[in-house]
Amino acid sequence: MKLLIILTIFLFVIAAYQLIRVVELLRELKQTQDWKPTDKDNDTVGKLMLAFVILFFGAFYWQIHRWMDKTLPASASEHGVHIDNLMFWNLVLVTTIFLLVNAVLFFFAFKYRGSTSRKAFFYAHNNKLELLWTTVPAITLA
Repeated sequence: MKLLIILTIFLFVIAAYQLIRVVELLRELKQTQDWKPTDKDNDTVGKLMLAFVILFFGAFYWQIHRWMDKTLPASASEHGVHIDNLMFWNLVLVTTIFLLVNAVLFFFAFKYRGSTSRKAFFYAHNNKLELLWTTVPAITLA
């Protein structure tokens, strides 16, 4: 039975790949640009990103509100209180960073959505910049 399931999934992936290739070939044959995203499409996706992040944060808040009291039972030892306190502050730190990073991520996805009037700037490589955006988050989280 497991072999049959694996074979079915494998064949489904191959069929999906072939279907995508057929669609791409048809687009080339038609030689139209109707499949390219327009400014209206990009604007809609940007607004949907904002709506999604609002729903995402709402669901996150609901999860915290609903299940926070069930995270840890009462401490069974004197050391358990300190460990629970450490876990609580760790959770506060990670949650704060999580919310901040996701808010910035979705805001920038909205702010810099595609537009035909704006050209993207390609910045090839900068070792100092890469070192900075690697070490600052690592030090902050450590």
